[in-house]
Order: sequence, then C-alpha cells, then structure tokens
Amino acid sequence: MMTSTRKILPLLMLLLLSACDNKTDNNVSGLPSFDEENKSVAVAEVQKKALPAPCSLVSVADAQVVIAQPMALMSNEKELCAYQSAGQAGDFTSLMINLNDNEDEAMAIEIYRAIAGQSGKLNKMVNDQMGEKTKKSGQSLEGLGDEARLNTSNADLIGNTSLVVRKGTVVLNMSIIGMGSDPTAPARLEALARKIVVAL
Repeated sequence: MMTSTRKILPLLMLLLLSACDNKTDNNVSGLPSFDEENKSVAVAEVQKKALPAPCSLVSVADAQVVIAQPMALMSNEKELCAYQSAGQAGDFTSLMINLNDNEDEAMAIEIYRAIAGQSGKLNKMVNDQMGEKTKKSGQSLEGLGDEARLNTSNADLIGNTSLVVRKGTVVLNMSIIGMGSDPTAPARLEALARKIVVAL
C-alpha cells in the first residue's frame, strides 16, 4: 500500500503543476482579473492624444499678425512657446503660449480658474506698488473650447492681454505683455486661440 501511494503522489503533484502552468486566465470563480483592468487603463492612456508643442501651432508669422510688428522666437519648449518683438529696443513686446494637458477634467477646471483669476491678483499687486489703479477689463468668450476668458489691463507704459481657454483636460494660456497697449490686439489674440483650439 505504501509503494502505490509513493507512485501515485508524484503523479498527482505532476498533474497539479501542469494544471497551474497551463492556466493563463486569472479569473478564479468568476472574480474580475486585475491584469485585464490594468490592460484597459494602459490602453486608455495610450489612446489619449499627445499634445503638439505650442510652437508647432503658432509660427513667427502668426505672432507677427497678433502683435503687428516683427517678431523673433525667444523660447521653444514642450509646453511653452514665446516670441519677442524684433523691432526697436524700447518697444519690447512678447507673446507667450503655454499648453498643458491635465490628469483629468476636474484638475483642468481648477487650473483654468486659477489662471483666469490671476490677472486680477496681478493688477492688485501693481496697484499697491504704484499707488494707482490699472485700467482692466475681462470677458468670457463663447464658442471657444469649453470655457474661455480674455483679460486686458494697462498700467501706464505696460500693457497685458491674456486669454485662457479650457478644452476638456487641456488648458491653453496665451499672453501679450509689452510697452503700451494696442486696443485691436485682443481680437487678433482671440482669432489665434480659435485656430489653436481647432488643432487640439
């Protein structure tokens, strides 16, 4: 009896091991497989469209149209594109385009609101330092992404026009900072933003 048990035991062990090796499905008694869940999350991340670099969406010619003067590339990074005026030294103006993709829409909304409200905080700081009021205005723009806000301000010599757009998880932040202010620049900045948002 002992001899037959010794012969059967290794055979049973071999059968159990081969059954475990052949099992490729991780579902046990109908429980969900974590491997399948991880694969679907990885596929969703791969399927998310990569953002183009901002300078691939805004050329020097585009910058010149918005600023209405000769421009030169100042910075070309993954999330930031900046142009500066190439004309007279005393007439310095810059155009900056920042493009960020956030983890989720809730985070994008929070960042959008923080940036859109930042102009008011900056104006208050300038007012406190200079002891005078800046001229400022802001408006929401319809039909541009999920939400968009255009802010303009002018503190004597320095003008600032900013446009913030949220489209899903993406936040586009554009600004013109320079000497003086051009009352027609906000419309040109908005036209450029509409061109960029279509490409996202």
